[in-house]
Amino acid sequence: MERESALPTFTTACRNCGAVLGGVFCAHCGQEHRHDRLRFRDWVRDVLDASANLESRILRTIIELTVRPGRMVAEYVAGRRVPFVSPPRYAIATCALWWFAVYLNDEAQTSTDWWVEYGQLVNLASVPFIALVIQLPFLGSRYNYVETLSLALYITGQQFLLRVGFAVAGLLGANALAVGLIDSAFFLVYTSWALWQFYAGRVRLRALRIFGAVLGILIFGTILNLALMRSAALLG
Repeated sequence: MERESALPTFTTACRNCGAVLGGVFCAHCGQEHRHDRLRFRDWVRDVLDASANLESRILRTIIELTVRPGRMVAEYVAGRRVPFVSPPRYAIATCALWWFAVYLNDEAQTSTDWWVEYGQLVNLASVPFIALVIQLPFLGSRYNYVETLSLALYITGQQFLLRVGFAVAGLLGANALAVGLIDSAFFLVYTSWALWQFYAGRVRLRALRIFGAVLGILIFGTILNLALMRSAALLG
């Protein structure tokens, strides 16, 4: 009985799942098909391809969220997802960057205001509630809650990225009032702009609904901050 060779030979079936091949990549499992033997350069190429693909997705996501946030999220929701980092991953990654930047800031490390250092974790946890606040004025838009949550995560992630710049530049501790004003202005303008694009052609009275959504978020944020300050006072 002839022993089956472990070395790659020409075949029209995927070596991973056995499906019939119709191109370079298997349509069933996605594995790339190669006829030659495994070599070290294959590993190097895989690592470089994965790194380049991740970097291009991150860069494309940042640029698109900067120049046309609502339209990009609408495209992501509609199914164009491969070019972009997913909303949860983007928000978590930028939140981690902000926390790390604050940690490296000497003034932030010595601050007695614990919410300056950990407030973004609270903000990240509050995103599902912010998405609910956005969803209510836009009932009838045919976007479901998870799709609205995607928008809220991307908006939050972009604001985290701005705060990374504040921390790196040393603005966070140097002039808290100026930073707060810039941060609030960015939130109001950017969120309104993203909502305007995201719901374009989907609802009537779009400007009024956006005003209601932003006002609701501001009220929710105020209540949350007051609760945090009260908790800090009780714990302190």
